[in-house]
Amino acid sequence: MAGRHSGNTFAIKAVSSVVLLLTGRFAVAAGGLFFQPLTGSAPVVPPNHAFEITAPRVVPAGVTQRRLTSLREIEVDSSQSVVRVEGLGSSASMWDMAAFDPTGRYVFIPHETRFAGGLTRYDRRTRRAEVLFRGDGGGARGDWRHDFGSLDPATWTPVGTLLIGEEWSGLGRLFELRDPLAPPGRGRLRELAGVPNVAHEGLRFNHAGTALYFVDEDRSGAVYKYVPLRVGDYARGQTFVLRVDEFSGDPARAWNARINRRAVRTGAAHWQPLTDRAGRPLPLLRHDPFRDGPTRGGPSRIRGGRGAADDVGATPFGRPEDIEVGTLANGHEVVYFTATAEQALYAVEELGRRRE
Repeated sequence: MAGRHSGNTFAIKAVSSVVLLLTGRFAVAAGGLFFQPLTGSAPVVPPNHAFEITAPRVVPAGVTQRRLTSLREIEVDSSQSVVRVEGLGSSASMWDMAAFDPTGRYVFIPHETRFAGGLTRYDRRTRRAEVLFRGDGGGARGDWRHDFGSLDPATWTPVGTLLIGEEWSGLGRLFELRDPLAPPGRGRLRELAGVPNVAHEGLRFNHAGTALYFVDEDRSGAVYKYVPLRVGDYARGQTFVLRVDEFSGDPARAWNARINRRAVRTGAAHWQPLTDRAGRPLPLLRHDPFRDGPTRGGPSRIRGGRGAADDVGATPFGRPEDIEVGTLANGHEVVYFTATAEQALYAVEELGRRRE
């Protein structure tokens, strides 16, 4: 898709996706609830409490849970390995979001450490863990050439690779492990430099496998859609950001800033382009969406994807995190994302395509 610059506004020139954005504790459709919300949450208990080990989550009827392993179990077995960062205490390994291969045999666990982050692969059949890669710790000195910070989200791709992103530390990069089932240390890891740099959290593909949804976990965080130039090759593509049609607030401010408190952030929306189909930033942008850098430290140090989203009026949300993709009763695809700072769940319903 291409865009055109007209004064201080930006309009989609060709064909664009139309979406409907809803929010609330649960959403209601003509045929009833999209899903049945849980009635409560699991209790907060100390680490390794019996309840945490046997039933750490409240789950709906028909869903079961069982414990696979723990960081403690892996660390006491000297024949297994785990990412350990000196000087960061007991939280050094910091397991975070997990991804599974299609068979469900392997669990891929990123380590959300401030620096020297890595990735563990746990084999459910052998009950053993292996570290596939880890950074060299250079990030502690500001050298991220061979290091990773706060590896958080991970997701299996439709072509059998694995995506892993940096969140609050590091440079906001997204990486692809080309052969996640290879022996430790032999996998091919590359940075997906064609994906904007943000505080990566949720990562999910659409059902067709032709687009990747991701979010920026910021208090003025946006929701993005990345469409690869070639299906299955995530090195280059076009990036869009979610913009609610009637939003009239300040996209650069936090979701709860005074100017945004009464601004409309749900309803009819569309995917606003940040780049052209080949991944080149649009001339309108004042910020380079691929700029490295932490999200903290002032506007001059902000990661590029956040600034570029502000440039095109993307609607801000309060720390978007997890993403899931589903199908509604009407056949439309729906993207669910949580906004932690808002304690809210949003549903983005893909309505089709329109011409402007």
